Amino acid sequence: MADIRAGVIVQLPELKPGSQFFKPLQSVRVHGLLESYTVESGTGVITHSGSRFRVDLQFLRDVSFRKGSLYQFIGELVPDPIYVSPDQLMLQIPFRLVFKRRFIV
Repeated sequence: MADIRAGVIVQLPELKPGSQFFKPLQSVRVHGLLESYTVESGTGVITHSGSRFRVDLQFLRDVSFRKGSLYQFIGELVPDPIYVSPDQLMLQIPFRLVFKRRFIV
């Protein structure tokens, strides 16, 4: 069995191609400001230290997300369906894991 640790704490700038954390099915814990969120697609974009990352929140559509708030997410990195390149991953948040905390900025 592969050595996959659960919810490795990672800074958003570390999630880029070539990073030890940037691989499919890697379980990570990240935080960032919610820049955008679309209920229809269930996706959002978080930002931190100049980095941006897409987050799949389709299992959390009943949660009232607030743009500009700081969230912490735990999930798995999966291929991003809007990109053809295998170097584009997004964070998928399973239904059993809800954001840990929210700060209103």
